[in-house]
Amino acid sequence: MTIKNVNAKIFDPNNEDFLADVSLEISLISSPNEDGKPNYEVKATFQGIRGEFSDKNFILEIRPSLRGFAFFTTDAIMGAFTTYKIVLQDSVWRNIDWFNNL
Repeated sequence: MTIKNVNAKIFDPNNEDFLADVSLEISLISSPNEDGKPNYEVKATFQGIRGEFSDKNFILEIRPSLRGFAFFTTDAIMGAFTTYKIVLQDSVWRNIDWFNNL
């Protein structure tokens, strides 16, 4: 498994307003399988208790040329941090090139 840590931005999917900066931990669980799609585990960490992002879709932007839809759900709230599990939903996430270029 390969793990990369990056900073990203979250935008509202309806009007593309900027919502927050976030730290991501992206794990490549497996290389592309039979359908050509790699498997990732993505977690986002916010400082503070941030429940407003749970169970919602957002635009996740790692850089301006790398952005797409992602679904956030609460993973844990521990003291001063909130961690979300993220499901990458857009076609931009379906190849391994973006991950290799982080």
